[in-house]
Amino acid sequence: PGKSRGNERTYGRDERDMATVQASARRLLTGLLDGSDRRAFSTLTVKIRYSDFTTLTRSHTLSIPLDPDGDCRPLAMATMEALLDPLLDGRAIRLVGVRLSGFGARTGQRSLEGFGLRVPSTHAAGRRSPGSERGRQGTA
Repeated sequence: PGKSRGNERTYGRDERDMATVQASARRLLTGLLDGSDRRAFSTLTVKIRYSDFTTLTRSHTLSIPLDPDGDCRPLAMATMEALLDPLLDGRAIRLVGVRLSGFGARTGQRSLEGFGLRVPSTHAAGRRSPGSERGRQGTA
């Protein structure tokens, strides 16, 4: 098995309809999730090639591997869309691609997002974790 697996869609003519590009990316990701390679993955990458052949990629690595046999589809789709949307800036698109990597052992666990729950960030701007003031007392 390879270190990554991915699919790309090259358009016969430059694509200016961003909804068409988004739909292509969703189909590419669905094909990867439904494919015969059932390894859990933690990194999702999107690739865009504009009509001038400028190519951009964006990746996101999740904290736990997602198991294609589990309920990972909503989180994988949301991650892919969050990476792709900023790249769709109105320029004509020649190619869109989606790649999965960071394969690991299946955990057998579902992410909290798979249960419809969102975990608040512990690193929110301006927030300190409990006890972060400890050890600072008495210093000025």
